[in-house]
Amino acid sequence: MVKALRWVLCAIVLAHTAAVEMSFTASNTASSTTDIESSSSAITTTEGRDGTSRKFSGTPTELDHNLLKSRSRGSVQRPTYVGARFAGDDTAFEMQKEWDVQFNTITVYRPIDSVGYKSIRTEGKKLQLVTEMFRSIDDIADGCYDDEVRSLARAIADKGVNVWIRFLHEFNSENTYPWCLYPFTDAKIATFKRAWRRIVSIYREERAPVKFQLCFMAKNPGGDKDRTPFSAFNPGRDYVDAVGVDVYVNAAKHMPSLKEKLNDGIYEQLLWFGKPIFIGEMSVTTKIPDRPQWIFDAWHALALDFPRIKYISWFLECKGDKRPWCLLKQEEIDAFVTGLRNFKELTS
Repeated sequence: MVKALRWVLCAIVLAHTAAVEMSFTASNTASSTTDIESSSSAITTTEGRDGTSRKFSGTPTELDHNLLKSRSRGSVQRPTYVGARFAGDDTAFEMQKEWDVQFNTITVYRPIDSVGYKSIRTEGKKLQLVTEMFRSIDDIADGCYDDEVRSLARAIADKGVNVWIRFLHEFNSENTYPWCLYPFTDAKIATFKRAWRRIVSIYREERAPVKFQLCFMAKNPGGDKDRTPFSAFNPGRDYVDAVGVDVYVNAAKHMPSLKEKLNDGIYEQLLWFGKPIFIGEMSVTTKIPDRPQWIFDAWHALALDFPRIKYISWFLECKGDKRPWCLLKQEEIDAFVTGLRNFKELTS
């Protein structure tokens, strides 16, 4: 039996900013007479693969556009670069066609000693190249990968196309990668800065058209009782072009919205650098009660509440039963696609 599901946009007026949080909520009610539903916002219906249908807002409402006027001189309207990482480097191109969306950035992960730069498919999209160096931070700072970095730098210089390079990502976590720094010490942090500047200098020596992304894990490990700020790891203003985080919401007693998570000191710390901000990876657990709504609301918050964020890359690759980051249901895909389209309209 086909269930009729309806999405209702709810506006919440926030003090001082008149910020409005839009949400779309499932309902078993056949009809509604709310003011929001009677607005000029287009309502579309999609039918899932299981035969169920769900209604949601297809375009931003007048409330959204009024909110734009109250945000710091139109800073919400900005150039943005959006992409998603799936299993396999070419899958993003396939999903564009299947979902009828357009990604304008592509994120590729490669070991630094086997990048294969010339074979990376971009089709005109901005390339974010994550180069992984599987040695300790001490080894990297001492030059163990200098030759590999120089080889990549020369290949990029030969091609002459701008590339965003992200290396030593999530360095503020524990044991995720060999280069991670936790538990933090002054010596480790100093070595990290030395390693970072060494790598950047090689690209510049080869005149490669590269910009550098400094990528944190969203939160330091729980044992960091000193609450070491992101600013403590700054390798130097001239050595960083953008700062960002990998942010995930895992199964837990409290599973926050993206807005709540970024507002828990993360966005504020990134603003300190005075650089463009990016989301390197992002996803949410399947254990959250309403995953489609979380996804939709995440897009909405990124558009209106975090105007310095310009690069956004979702991580939609399943990593086993404990990390099923991919979109598993049609209503999740619908929420992603609609959220993306609204995001682009609000920011353009």
